[in-house]
Amino acid sequence: MLHYAKELGYRSVIFNLVFSENQAARRLWRKLSFAELGAIPGAVRKSDGTYQDAVIMFKSLLGSE
Repeated sequence: MLHYAKELGYRSVIFNLVFSENQAARRLWRKLSFAELGAIPGAVRKSDGTYQDAVIMFKSLLGSE
């Protein structure tokens, strides 16, 4: 998919949301060369009534193979 996006002229891609407490998912996206672009504070309400942030994952396609 990333190769195809680059062929279409995209310069970067964003994986929409990873919840901040999901460390396994955040590690996986970082392993795939994505970086944390920013966060949406209090994006989701958890069952205990507290809120957690959502992290936006970004990858530049410039110079990648």
